[in-house]
Amino acid sequence: DVADDLWHHYERVLDFVPGHGFGGIRLTIEWARVEPRPGEVDHRVLERYGEVIAYARSLDLKITLALVDAVWPSWLGQEAWLLPWVVPHVLGHAQLIVSSFANETTGVVAFTQPRELVTNGYLRATAPPWRRGARRDAAFARAQIDGLLAALGADPVVGPRLVKSSAVMTLDVAPDDLVAARHSLDVDELYVR
Repeated sequence: DVADDLWHHYERVLDFVPGHGFGGIRLTIEWARVEPRPGEVDHRVLERYGEVIAYARSLDLKITLALVDAVWPSWLGQEAWLLPWVVPHVLGHAQLIVSSFANETTGVVAFTQPRELVTNGYLRATAPPWRRGARRDAAFARAQIDGLLAALGADPVVGPRLVKSSAVMTLDVAPDDLVAARHSLDVDELYVR
């Protein structure tokens, strides 16, 4: 549902970011919002994301876009990462988002947490498709996501925009230590979740 209604209040939240010493944000582009039905793109949603990106840029923030976090459109099905017909849809979504916002953003993260997506969905039953101990399906889903990442990396539109990212799950680390961690992990960005 509307949760904290971030959709209508991104700007209020973004106003806090520079004061906390962060130089950028990661904006998850909710695929289900952009394409509620197969092939049916909601251009008003893309316009709203464009407004949010423009506002973040007005604050001198860098913007990395995230394409798939922990959710995806329901029309892909709960078992999306087991279905080969999903591949062209993921590629199409990535191409649409990158081509829509490439000039205003610094990069794209295809899957924010690909390993957790599989582990939580197929081994722990804490996320869709809510399965526990489905090791064979987990291996297949992991391979399909790895294949998607390779295909996105080879794509002439998406590939040049992909960034390597690592998440930090706590803020009780000194800023200098975060910078050192980023360099030791060999990533383009360190994301504080």
